[in-house]
Amino acid sequence: MPRPTISRHRKIVFALITTAVFLACANGAVVLYEKLQYGGTQAEKEGIYTQREDGRKVLRPGAVLEGARTKVRINSMGFRGPELLVPKPDNGFRVWCVGGSTTFDVFAPDDDHTWPAQLQDRLQAARPDRVVEVINAGIRCDVISGRL
Repeated sequence: MPRPTISRHRKIVFALITTAVFLACANGAVVLYEKLQYGGTQAEKEGIYTQREDGRKVLRPGAVLEGARTKVRINSMGFRGPELLVPKPDNGFRVWCVGGSTTFDVFAPDDDHTWPAQLQDRLQAARPDRVVEVINAGIRCDVISGRL
């Protein structure tokens, strides 16, 4: 018995539907991977920010973004990393690291591996008689004008 022929139109429709389903599944897999590995999707990562009245995005105090490969904690003052010593010790000094993504250090797996944290470790080792605090005041996606 001969096989029924499928029209060209139906083949095209089938190919488009199959492609759309494949792309939707691939997108879902990427979103799930990103959420598990990096603590959230791109939209959820925006949750660590808040917007000031002037429209500028700043880090939201107390925000946490945690996944299998990353752990970002924003302290109560809105900076990445541990809480600051209040009041500052008499023998202490603070270094402020200000910048964008490279200062925030988006590729660091956790706050202890950012370059400002590593700078603090080196300065503390060089000056064990002082209390050293290096504040990571970097904001991912920040630009010189302060607006995107």
